Amino acid sequence: VAIPMAIDRSPVWPEGVTGSISHAGGWAMAAVGEGTIGLDLEVDADLPEDIRDTVLLPQERDLDPRLARVVFSAKEAAYKAQYPRSRALFGFETLAITLGDDSFRAVFQRDVGPFAAGHVIDGRFAIGAGFIVTGTQ
Repeated sequence: VAIPMAIDRSPVWPEGVTGSISHAGGWAMAAVGEGTIGLDLEVDADLPEDIRDTVLLPQERDLDPRLARVVFSAKEAAYKAQYPRSRALFGFETLAITLGDDSFRAVFQRDVGPFAAGHVIDGRFAIGAGFIVTGTQ
């Protein structure tokens, strides 16, 4: 089925379905299921220097520029996962990301709707074929 876009640009999923959509570099991805799903696709490249201070918290700024792009993508995926429940817009400073070998942990730095400061959204990431993909569930 076609997935229409709401006025806030979020996908309008059929009743009982949730999901996430992302696109980059001429490709698009979607994931659907139950629960909270966040998905982000990025071109595998360094995070541009001119947005590092906007995207990264002080404790994230020492990362290699390519891993900084993974942090950006993880924040995007976690944001997409929480949005259907909170309907809250917020900046990158709201989520702190800790990276593992192929996983990440997004921690809320303040209360956002039903998510209290300290709430965790766990996810995974992969890098390959010129892309970075991050996802939560």
